[in-house]
Amino acid sequence: TVFEPTRNMKFSNLDLVLIMLIITVLIFFFKNSEIAFFELSLISYHI
Repeated sequence: TVFEPTRNMKFSNLDLVLIMLIITVLIFFFKNSEIAFFELSLISYHI
């Protein structure tokens, strides 16, 4: 079967915004800048 990332992607734009918001809240909650930037860099790389 041919793999189609755009068709198989289940996240809509709103879902991505909500995920980013939740991650941001978690980052501020734990106040760990190094892990925060690392996680954001990973997320930005995968999008």
